[in-house]
Amino acid sequence: MDGESAAGGPALLALGIVTFLGGLVLAVATLNLPTPSSYAGVGARLFPGVASAGLILVGLWLAFQGWRTRHVPGTGEPVDVGAMAVMVGGLIAHMLLLERAGFVIASTVLFFAVTLAFRDRRWWLNLAIALVLALLTRIILGYGLGLSLPTLLPGWVI
Repeated sequence: MDGESAAGGPALLALGIVTFLGGLVLAVATLNLPTPSSYAGVGARLFPGVASAGLILVGLWLAFQGWRTRHVPGTGEPVDVGAMAVMVGGLIAHMLLLERAGFVIASTVLFFAVTLAFRDRRWWLNLAIALVLALLTRIILGYGLGLSLPTLLPGWVI
């Protein structure tokens, strides 16, 4: 087992099953999204549908690898629990803030949390980049695709 870690087997199978089930939940939620009957272009179901299909496929692949007890190449480095907690906290904050503070503010918090997980010391630059990315994403999704996203101030981008 030169340079390999025995991270496969049951742990990889469990990760695959959880990922697959998450994809199924997202797929069911996507099917329940309302779609205007006269709308024939790209709608609100496209991106969640692609994400759910990706999660289902990745989950099946991981479960298959775990079932076959293959070894995952790597050095077996420990997981950075602090970084994972910051990213999960950012995702939870995004979900809680989305309806109350709007898409731009919630997405800025999420993007900034990911930069904090990487422990970059230039937090002010990361915050500015997160805000710009959130604004660009809002403009592309809101005006480019015509999606109705929650805003803090009615009629504004933010």
